[in-house]
Amino acid sequence: MTASRRPVLVVAAFGAALTIAAWTALPAGAADGPVEAAGTFAAPLDATTAFTYDVTQVPVGARVVVRAVPTGSHKTVVTLHAWGLLPDETYGAHAHYKPCGATGAAAGAHYQNAQDPAVGGSETTASVDSSYANPGNEVWIDLVTNADGNGRAQTVVDWAFRPTANGSPRAVILHLNTTSTGGSVPPGNAGARLACVTVPF
Repeated sequence: MTASRRPVLVVAAFGAALTIAAWTALPAGAADGPVEAAGTFAAPLDATTAFTYDVTQVPVGARVVVRAVPTGSHKTVVTLHAWGLLPDETYGAHAHYKPCGATGAAAGAHYQNAQDPAVGGSETTASVDSSYANPGNEVWIDLVTNADGNGRAQTVVDWAFRPTANGSPRAVILHLNTTSTGGSVPPGNAGARLACVTVPF
């Protein structure tokens, strides 16, 4: 698949009550099954899965769930749910190469399906080439919250994640701003890293 393909992107706010249907069986030949990570945001010293680096933007006690489901047709559906964030707010969100840590920088750069040769395979150096830093080659799941601070976002990419040994993503970062597609702000940039959830993609 080429890096220029764009995913189907659906972003919607939702209420506090949420019912999640059971996952259906994967089609024959799917490499891996669904992956899920859930956590309650905590300060880095207390966090195990969900870390907040800015409690004014991502309060301690806010909750998050990330799911990734391979379709069996070389596509992956990634869904982000959050509860207890700021009301009526938009956050940038992306899959990153490394697990969460003491600071937002620990998660490294955005995961890319086709890696930008300009960064030489680095998992910590950000790509700013729109041929690679785009929603068809990375996982962009910007999130809009409702009046209660709850939100859901989903994206479908036309590829499956690489195996862990070959550099799969390990986290989703919430950012201060929506994701830039270029112009005065480099493509893929979404500002400060507010919070992180480790996900075993």
